[in-house]
Amino acid sequence: MNGTSLQFGGTTVSPKSSMTILGGSLLANQTYQFMVRMENRRNSSNQATGYLLVQVVDTHPQMIVMG
Repeated sequence: MNGTSLQFGGTTVSPKSSMTILGGSLLANQTYQFMVRMENRRNSSNQATGYLLVQVVDTHPQMIVMG
């Protein structure tokens, strides 16, 4: 499997974080897997890991579907 690692640390001021994927960054007719790893800032031994599959389909009109 060919993969690229991306690390996003968020901010230290806000407990909320987000990641933006810019248009054109992902190729059509491909499926991407993102691994999300969360760590409690007060107790680093408290961690959770999850996975997100993103399937890019070329549609008209353009839409984003989450399920």
